[in-house]
Amino acid sequence: MDKEILIKRYSEALEDGRAAIFAGAGLSASAGFVDWKGLLKNIAEELKVSIRDYTNLVDLAQYYVNESRNTTELSQAIVNSFPTSTNPTVNHEILASLPIRTYWTTNFDKLIERSLEKAGKICDVKSSPTSLAISKVQRDAIVYKMHGDVDNPDKTILTRDQFEGYEYTHKAFLESFGYDLTNKTFLFLGLSFDDPNLRYVLKHVRMLYKNNQRRHFYILRKARQNQNESEDDYNYRRRQQELFIEDIKNYGIETVLIDDYREITEILVSVKKQYLRRTVFISGAAAEYGQYGEMPIKAFIRKLSASIIHEGFRIVNGYGLGFGNEVLAGALSQLKADHKPIDGNLFMRPFPQDIPNPLSYWPQYRREIISMTGISIFLLGNKIDNDTGRLIKSSGVEAEYNISKEHDNILIPVGATGFMAKELCERQIQDANNDNCSPTKEELMALNNDGLDLEKLHNLIMDIIIKLK
Repeated sequence: MDKEILIKRYSEALEDGRAAIFAGAGLSASAGFVDWKGLLKNIAEELKVSIRDYTNLVDLAQYYVNESRNTTELSQAIVNSFPTSTNPTVNHEILASLPIRTYWTTNFDKLIERSLEKAGKICDVKSSPTSLAISKVQRDAIVYKMHGDVDNPDKTILTRDQFEGYEYTHKAFLESFGYDLTNKTFLFLGLSFDDPNLRYVLKHVRMLYKNNQRRHFYILRKARQNQNESEDDYNYRRRQQELFIEDIKNYGIETVLIDDYREITEILVSVKKQYLRRTVFISGAAAEYGQYGEMPIKAFIRKLSASIIHEGFRIVNGYGLGFGNEVLAGALSQLKADHKPIDGNLFMRPFPQDIPNPLSYWPQYRREIISMTGISIFLLGNKIDNDTGRLIKSSGVEAEYNISKEHDNILIPVGATGFMAKELCERQIQDANNDNCSPTKEELMALNNDGLDLEKLHNLIMDIIIKLK
C-alpha cells in the first residue's frame, strides 16, 4: 500500500478521535533498548544454543523455565534491559504531540508514558487485568501494557505457557483490545513480521471478533539480504514476509513497506503536518484599519472566521488588539449555526499582560500557540508605539510569521489589508520562485492587490485553504 494513503487515512482518524497506536519493540530500539533477541541473549547462552537459530523466541524462554524451574533470571533480564530513566525517541515525541488517546504495547519500557508526560498529558497506565477497572481522573491517554511493565517484571508475559494461558489470565485485555480494533484505526509500529507478540495477540482477537474489523495500518521494513546470506535463504525470508502481509489482511491490517526505519519518522511528521493543516492560526492586530475602514474590515474578519469553521477547520487566535473579538464573534456564531462544540474547534489564547517581564515570556508563548497549527493567516498588523504615540507596524505579527515559517506552516499573508501583512506578503512574493508552493506566486500577488474588494479577498483566502483539505 502507498504510504500517502496511510498518511491521509490516519490523519482522518486523528480528526475523528479514533486514532490508536500499537507499539512493538522496534519503536524503542533507537533509544538503545533491546528487542526479544537481545533480551534473551544471555538466556540462550546459558542453554548452550545459538539465538540466531530460533525464530520462536517464546519457546526459548519456555525452555529456560523448563530447565531452571524459575523465572528469576527472566525478570532480572527485563530490569537490566529497560532502565526507566531513558529518554523517549523523536517518534515517541511526535506521537505524544498528536491527539491519540489509545496506546497498546507489548513493550515493558516506559517511553510511551514519559513522552506523554513530557507533552503535558495525563497518562493512565494499564499493566495488569485488575488495573483495567481503575481510571485516572482527567486522563488524556490510556496506555495498555498487555504483557506487563518493567516495574513488575515477575508479572510479565514471556514464556509459551504464559502466552497459551493468556486468554484465561488476561481475558479482559483481549476483550478491550478487540473492542478497540473494531472501533479505532490502529497504526502498528515497531513490530517485525516474525514478532511472537503480534502473532499471539492477533490469533486470540481473530477468534473473538472474526471479520468485524476496521481498516488498520502497519509499517514494516522490507526483507533485505543480509551479509553472507545465500540467495535462496534471502528469497525464502522475502516470501515469508509476503505471505505474512497477505495473512494479516484477514485482521483488516494493510502494510506499508519501507526501505529504512528512518522513514517511520518521515511518515509520522507527514501525518502530524496533515493533521495540523486542519487548524488555522489567525494573526493580526489593529489600532488602524487601513483602506477598507474599520467596520468593513471587522465584518470581513467575522465572515472569514465563520467560513473557516464552517469548512471544518479549527481556529487558534491570540486575541490581538482591535482584532481578536471579531475572530471570536465570527467563529462562535458559526459553531452555533453548525451545532458544533466550542471545545476542540476554537482556541483563544490571549497574551498575558500582568506578569513580570511579559515580553520575555511572549516568544515561547507564541511558539506554543503556533505549534498547534498548520496554516497561518496574517491580517493588518499595526499598533501605537508607547514611546512616540505614532502608528507603527506590529513586530508581534512579524514574529508570528517567522515562527510559523520555522514551523513549516502554510503562510497566507493578506497584503491588501495593509501594514505588516503587506510587508510580509511582498516578502513572500519575492521568495516564491515557482507555482508548486501554496499559496502560489499568482495567489500571493492577488492577496496583495489593493484594488481587490473584501468579498473577493475572502473567497481567495478560502479557496487557498480549502485546497489543503
